[in-house]
Amino acid sequence: MKRKDYYKFTEKKVNLDNVDQVYREKFVLAGIDNPDVLDAKIEDIGDSPVCIPGQKDNLESKDVYHYFRNNMKEILGDGEGFIFFGPKGTGKSSLAGLILKAVIIYYKKNINVTFVDWIEYLGQYFYNTWSGKPFDVQSEAKAWIQKNMKEAKLLVIDDLGKSKRNHNSVVEHLLEVINYRNRNNLSTIITMNISLQELDQKYDDEHDRLSDRLRQVNLPVGFLGESHRLEQSKELLDKAKKRFDNLDQEKNNSGKGNN
Repeated sequence: MKRKDYYKFTEKKVNLDNVDQVYREKFVLAGIDNPDVLDAKIEDIGDSPVCIPGQKDNLESKDVYHYFRNNMKEILGDGEGFIFFGPKGTGKSSLAGLILKAVIIYYKKNINVTFVDWIEYLGQYFYNTWSGKPFDVQSEAKAWIQKNMKEAKLLVIDDLGKSKRNHNSVVEHLLEVINYRNRNNLSTIITMNISLQELDQKYDDEHDRLSDRLRQVNLPVGFLGESHRLEQSKELLDKAKKRFDNLDQEKNNSGKGNN
């Protein structure tokens, strides 16, 4: 099943002027066909304030982007990721898209990366895998999920938690994907318009494993300075602090060189 057929995104128009066409086609094939995300540049969203547990207070979106760029191989090699959370319209999806595009450009070959709109994906998932569908349609959809959701080197799940209520089967499916990725050291970026506390409330006690799995190897990044007090792997937070310290040192050295 081709991705364009799976999502049926043929009605959307994209501007082919800003990025080399070869790369742009790879971006679209990876699932980035929202023009706002496809055409986003770091200077458009880079000044948005963010906060991360254990880090300095004046971080911005561009710092998170450069943090990833400077440590891309290590982050992808260790299967680390991010949880971008905060109010709508703060650049979470655009930053996630920029990171995914950076991976495509860096590797310059057909690396398996995927960007999915969670609501759009769920509609197609249940439509194509329910028992009333022909066996070949179900099999093809499940093969797509295995390759592009479970096995992608980098997976972006955009707008997780946007639906009003999640059915048990939705939660179990997400757990299946996340558990597979965590076991195989595959990086995931989650974006959502709710806080981590609201995520815990949205998925009741029966599914408290979900938020645990999401935070296991994904660095939480709160947009617009939203307060977040959460337990996080000390090792991951210490590693992040060292990387941001190295980034500051590089900025200072660069500034001295320009004087």
